[in-house]
Amino acid sequence: MVDRALQGRVLFKQPERFLQQILKECAVKPSSDLGLIGDPDNLAIAGDGAPLQTGANPYGKKLCDCRANGIYRCTCKRSFTDPDANWGWNSYHEQWFYGHTLYSITSADSPNDLPLLLKLVQGSRHDSATFVFAWTDLLHIYPDFKFTKALLDSAHDVYDIYRLLKANDTEAFIDLNKRAKGKTAFPQPISVNENGVPLCPAGLPMLNWGFNKTRCRIKWRCPNYKDKTKCPHHEQCSSSKYGRVVYTKPDWDLRLFTPTPRGSKEWKAAYARRTSVERTFKRILVDYKIEQSRARSKKRWFWQATLAAINQHLDAQINVINPTVFLDIGLEIKPKAA
Repeated sequence: MVDRALQGRVLFKQPERFLQQILKECAVKPSSDLGLIGDPDNLAIAGDGAPLQTGANPYGKKLCDCRANGIYRCTCKRSFTDPDANWGWNSYHEQWFYGHTLYSITSADSPNDLPLLLKLVQGSRHDSATFVFAWTDLLHIYPDFKFTKALLDSAHDVYDIYRLLKANDTEAFIDLNKRAKGKTAFPQPISVNENGVPLCPAGLPMLNWGFNKTRCRIKWRCPNYKDKTKCPHHEQCSSSKYGRVVYTKPDWDLRLFTPTPRGSKEWKAAYARRTSVERTFKRILVDYKIEQSRARSKKRWFWQATLAAINQHLDAQINVINPTVFLDIGLEIKPKAA
């Protein structure tokens, strides 16, 4: 899928694209004009999926009278009110569910956690596969926006996603999947820790000395460069007064050698905004009570979710346009708290 996307194949063909355009024109663009999205030339996005348990019966409804005749296991035709639903795994509650997965891409720079795009897929589809479609849709719908950062959880820790983001000059902030144990051979004999930080001969993590964008490489310096005598291996290490220096390139391993080093304060500060997409789901599913509707078709699920996303934008907009009042979930206008 990533290869097709990078070759220019348009994956934006689903009927839901019309509702995505309505969300853009009626909600996202006005919010952007009010400065509620962030800088359109330097946007950070967060993506994730949330399970939606359908109200339909996974076994369908029998259309025959076999049960009345004492036949409880028959092969007669059945009616399925939600034929697009299937079984998926809810990793948060660690249980199976029957239904769909609502995937959202949210502006991580928005103080109101405003969604930019929604997708509804089968419950069994993995978030990493859904992100490929969502990302291509996002670039197709918002050609005037520049997405510079992508904040994703460990379900998206796939080399192809790093490659997809790099093609758009978007920096990936993806949590490492601890179960992945892939091996990578580097062009030079260096050893790194789990966060991709080179280790000096003493086994100490080296200090990040910045990313050189023109040469596309990261500079690492001796952790004891101020006083090399503190290092037990200083005699066998570099004789330079500057201290030992190592360079790594993201091209060697897009997953480990990120421009912003993993575990650094800058990386943690940026990745902390990933929870904005979780708050988007809270607004859509809980505050607007979408998950309580127990809808029985994909069309109804996506229509309700889109309306909730539009209302989320309207709540933020009215609080800016008229700061004396705000629109709460009950659609009542109340004085804003002091």
